[in-house]
Amino acid sequence: WSITHELTSRNYHDEAITVWNELQISYPAHPIADKSALRIAQTWQQMGQPLRAVEAFLELNFARGGNDTELQNAIYQIAVSLKNEKRWIESLHVLQTFVDSFPSHANAGQSLTMIGQIHQANEVWEDAIAAYRKVLAIRPNLAGALLGLGHSLKTVGQQEEAIKAYRECIRVRPSN
Repeated sequence: WSITHELTSRNYHDEAITVWNELQISYPAHPIADKSALRIAQTWQQMGQPLRAVEAFLELNFARGGNDTELQNAIYQIAVSLKNEKRWIESLHVLQTFVDSFPSHANAGQSLTMIGQIHQANEVWEDAIAAYRKVLAIRPNLAGALLGLGHSLKTVGQQEEAIKAYRECIRVRPSN
């Protein structure tokens, strides 16, 4: 364990990950295995490797029983950061993984909405519509999804459906 601290202090992150992996393999029932898994995920994140970080956080979450909201929130935050950086493909991958892995998480609906927003930003209208409809099937009163659905439907010429979505948006979130 001390070797990994020395390695990371000298910016030998890949080598530290190798040692943490070895600790996990050699001592799977020891508490150091859990700490090693967490450090691997955090280090991938620090190194700018978000997909590897997500994979490591997912594995650790399920190793801990699948209900670690702190790890789940870390995955969600990675997805949000990727979206904000306009790293669309990576963000879509992490958001979809998040929704598939944690469908009842409080941010699952927002994740689906962000998937629609990404498709909308890239003018992939049918995928945006499908994403918005998917989130609205789960959370019918999500104003952001209704607004995005309305805009996407309007763009592809489905005016009547767009008007229905806009009206529903106004109903669930009346203006001041």
